[in-house]
Amino acid sequence: MTIPDEAVQAAPCPRCASANVYIEPDERGSGSQWVFPVHIGCNDCGINLTCNEAETVEDAVSHWNERALPFLTGVKVKALEWKQEYGNYPAWRAYMPNFEAVIDKGRARMYGEFPLRINGNMSKEKFDTIEAAKAAAQADYEARTLSAIEAAPSPRAQALEEAALLNEAKELAFTSIARMRAAHVSCLDLTMQAENLVGNIQAAERALSSQPVADGWLPIETAPKDGTVIDIWCKHVLHGEIRAPDAQFNGRGWLIGDLAEMLNPDLIPTHWRPLPASPGASV
Repeated sequence: MTIPDEAVQAAPCPRCASANVYIEPDERGSGSQWVFPVHIGCNDCGINLTCNEAETVEDAVSHWNERALPFLTGVKVKALEWKQEYGNYPAWRAYMPNFEAVIDKGRARMYGEFPLRINGNMSKEKFDTIEAAKAAAQADYEARTLSAIEAAPSPRAQALEEAALLNEAKELAFTSIARMRAAHVSCLDLTMQAENLVGNIQAAERALSSQPVADGWLPIETAPKDGTVIDIWCKHVLHGEIRAPDAQFNGRGWLIGDLAEMLNPDLIPTHWRPLPASPGASV
């Protein structure tokens, strides 16, 4: 089995947080192939994990990283508290929920100078110092504890993710506002152009309406409304067109003739002209 260096990435040590972690086989076969079992461990504190033939190196790295997970998320397993007991031989005992470790000097020397028993089972590893036995018990306790822990995003990671989302939303909002402003300016420009066009059309209409139609008749819209006496031309709904002489506007309607009678509502003024000059008037 050939494993590229970049294929496995082990997390820092779960006990001492050192990044000085190794991944090595017991030996290498021909062509530098990896041979089981494979060991993952820390060069600083000595904790290790063995990958047997039933696993892949990637599996072993995954198990190691699970043990390192609480360290990565800011969690630390509590240290075992040891109590020394005295009998025929000294012993050290540590109790935790669902966990008991005993280092018993009374055991046969086949188990080493400091035999270690965890939950009633003797460790196959031999320890020459009390510190090494305690470290092995601590590593076993941490592995059992950490195997029940599931990864959870850290508050800082969540805050950074939320901040990134907020920044993305803010940029999107700013872009939308800029586009809306540009569209608003374009609409204002179009509105102003339309208003100018309407104004030009109205001015042209007024200019055309101020021109006499025939015999001096002008559109009624241009007639004076200050009481000036004029002639008006009207349409009758039944009798056609007629002239109404001596008309003047009094603010409420048109008055006709010397008696200043109100114009018949059936008559609709359409044109007007000034009164003709009297005979002999200078031209």
